[in-house]
Formats: sequence, C-alpha cells, structure tokens
Amino acid sequence: VTFHATDTRMVALEATAEATRSARDQARAMAEALGLELGQVLSVSTDRDYGPEGFLTMTMSAEGSSAGTEITAPMIVVRVTVYGRWSLRSR
Repeated sequence: VTFHATDTRMVALEATAEATRSARDQARAMAEALGLELGQVLSVSTDRDYGPEGFLTMTMSAEGSSAGTEITAPMIVVRVTVYGRWSLRSR
C-alpha cells in the first residue's frame, strides 16, 4: 500500500515562514549575548524534507472470524530548515 499527499504546498510555505522566524530569533539571541544587534540579512536558504511518518495498524483475526487487516494512512511530516547569515553591528 502506498500513500501520496495531494497538496503540501501551503503547509510547506507555513513551515518555511515559521522556520525563518525561528532562525532570526535565534540569531538575535546570539547577537544580544555578544552585546551586539542584528544588521542586514546577508543570505538565507532552506532545506526541506517531506516524508511519511506513520505506521500500519493491523487487526489480527481469530480463526473463522471475518475481521481483516486495518491500514491507517501515515501522517505526512514537513520539515524545513532555514540557514541565515546576518551582519552584526554595535548597539
């Protein structure tokens, strides 16, 4: 049995936006720890990974029972990593 996602585009865009905000927040925290602040963005890039993260649920039948195998579709996980570089400036 093979499962395919029909549309992950919007989820991927949302994940990219969230990962970008997280990268900026982490960079800001590092700059502040150094007594500096973020300057201009020098570069930003992404790395995406879409893949099924799931399992099969099987119901075993006793002899003579009509119960079959139950298959549960996996959850599609969208992972986005954002790499960013900023200039730093004095406060």
